[in-house]
Amino acid sequence: MEKMPSTEVPDAGSGLSITAELLELCMDRVAQAIVSDEKRGAVYLPIYDRLNAELAAIRRRAATLDDIRERVRRSLDRSRGPAR
Repeated sequence: MEKMPSTEVPDAGSGLSITAELLELCMDRVAQAIVSDEKRGAVYLPIYDRLNAELAAIRRRAATLDDIRERVRRSLDRSRGPAR
């Protein structure tokens, strides 16, 4: 069976991939910046929201790919017919 595409998002030009783990680390740092400065920390809320949305998108894509893999497995099982 052919390998399914990765859930990682390639970053244009840098050679790095944006992964759920990387987004989690970035969200941790932004959250620290928000909490550490009560007066001006809120300026980072849009960045946190964007990171959170990107993380959700990666997780949705991973779940969709899992569903697709399961569908292919079931399809292959059906096409093989009953075991003899």
